[in-house]
Amino acid sequence: MAQIWAHSTDDLSAVIASASPGDHLILTPGHYGGNHVVDKPLVLRSEKAGGTVTFTAPQGSCLLIRAPRTWLWELSFEATSTDAALLTVECDDVGIDNCQLTGGKAALWIHGSRGMDDRYGNNITVNRCTIQQGVVGLHLEQCANVDVTDCIIRDNRRFGVLSSVLDKNVRLVGCEISHNGEAGLSTAYYNVYWPPSGLNLYRCNIHDNGVHGVQVLDSAWYTGVQDCRCYDNGTAQVLLQAEAYVDGCDISGGKVGIAIARRQKDDILGRGPGGNPMIADCTIHDVPVGISASGPGMESDTVQVFRSRISHTTLSGVESLENAKVHLGGCLIRDNALTGVEVHEGSEIDLTECRLTRNRVGVLVRGGSSGRMGESILASNGTAVQVDAGGMINTSRCRIEANGVGLALAKGTTGTLYDTSSRMNTQHNVLRDPLSQVDIVDDPSIDHLAVYMSRSYGKEVRIPDE
Repeated sequence: MAQIWAHSTDDLSAVIASASPGDHLILTPGHYGGNHVVDKPLVLRSEKAGGTVTFTAPQGSCLLIRAPRTWLWELSFEATSTDAALLTVECDDVGIDNCQLTGGKAALWIHGSRGMDDRYGNNITVNRCTIQQGVVGLHLEQCANVDVTDCIIRDNRRFGVLSSVLDKNVRLVGCEISHNGEAGLSTAYYNVYWPPSGLNLYRCNIHDNGVHGVQVLDSAWYTGVQDCRCYDNGTAQVLLQAEAYVDGCDISGGKVGIAIARRQKDDILGRGPGGNPMIADCTIHDVPVGISASGPGMESDTVQVFRSRISHTTLSGVESLENAKVHLGGCLIRDNALTGVEVHEGSEIDLTECRLTRNRVGVLVRGGSSGRMGESILASNGTAVQVDAGGMINTSRCRIEANGVGLALAKGTTGTLYDTSSRMNTQHNVLRDPLSQVDIVDDPSIDHLAVYMSRSYGKEVRIPDE
């Protein structure tokens, strides 16, 4: 094992060719032209004095790693062209540690030629790196078993991270993804004929990106965003047009917390437009709209939201638009300036074991839409439930009390209030137009929810506290 020094006056490709496997190649600061290929296992590092190694290749890859068991350590690389990738990894078993990668078409491109039984670009680790000022910061394509840990990915012209056709176990852990021109992270799985896997983010901070924090545009086997903070991105903190799992995240700022926007055609895996994203154990707050789901002109799968806290929105905690279906289970929806939950024409919403409190309107059902509530509590709202003309409401075993108005049922509303108590509301328990066709079954002055919970029905009711 030898140490080989490379200077900007050297032909770097010739220096690499002269090295033996396992040698340490020490790159001194300066400008290196051309496209260089590492085709044997080497350790690439900088001299102790540091400084930037600048590549001037006009296209292709400035530095291409094709040899397994290559390690890059404490290097500062920069590309002068946005038509060339700065650093490309196209093999197995590569480590990149404590490096700064600046510029290029992609500052770091981890790429493999993957087939069903033939996988490349696997077992890559990227630790404590800064990836910045490229068109794309980190491009992950056709690779598996990649761990990107404690990295800063920022100030890239379009995307901080772009992922394409991934296999299993591609993870970003503890990364900061910020100040990128379009999205912090975007998926792109085009022309795929077998199920790819989704990228997983854990404990990342995703903020101040120009448009969206995370956008999942194409189907994979559940992209996961877990225990992350997504805040102050320009439009949506999380945009979902395909199956994804958003779990344990703190989400705030921008125009909408989580936007579920159905596409106009079936996804590549045949699961219908958009799949059925799942949101669980999230805190969504201080944003105009907490969760917005839309499914224009098509039969939509149901968006599932569990055990989440949605508060302090200026417009709506949850809105269901354009033929969307949303199920809320075990959620707390509170302190929203206008509506806690709003259902628009052609849409449906279902609340089970939820608590809605201190909203101007707890649940607003527009004409041509429908709402269902079961085993839920609505208290201290201006109006707990408002159903506009042509809307449908069905409730069972709900408690509606201590609001201004309990239920406001307009002309032409339909549905059934079954075992639902509406009492101790300061203005009206039930404000009902004579031409409303909503049936009230059982005495609304009885606390049917308490009766139901006191008996053994084989089901435990868990309504969240404030």
